[in-house]
Amino acid sequence: MPLVICVGWLLLSGCTSEEAGKPLGAVVTGTVTYNGSPVEGAMITFRPASEGIQGAFARTDAAGKFELSTSNAGTSGVSPGNYLVTVTKTEVPQSTAASEDDPNYNPNAKPAEPKSLLPKKYASAKTSGLEFTVTDGSNEIPLELKD
Repeated sequence: MPLVICVGWLLLSGCTSEEAGKPLGAVVTGTVTYNGSPVEGAMITFRPASEGIQGAFARTDAAGKFELSTSNAGTSGVSPGNYLVTVTKTEVPQSTAASEDDPNYNPNAKPAEPKSLLPKKYASAKTSGLEFTVTDGSNEIPLELKD
């Protein structure tokens, strides 16, 4: 009986989140600038150009710097391969709509539309013009956006 328990434990331990937390082969860092200035709060998405690898994402800090991670909780790094890149930053205007208690309340009022703070072309992998090959080890990728 102890042998069965040990074998079962070994099989289960191979199926735990230890694999999910295993670092992938590449570390990708960089800086996002727009017309030469760092962009804070931009969302960077690396979409695989081919199947078989996982995408990655990051948000920039106050200096425009980022480090990519995958969507697997606890997984650091990025799989080596070719990626199409998008960069977005939006601002959602504060709503000026009246509350339900207000006599001016209009249930059919349209919510304020988010405003893109970067050129729209960078929001699509087809139009961004940003494509990179990630290799094993450290990768420093500057994302220099222009009008």
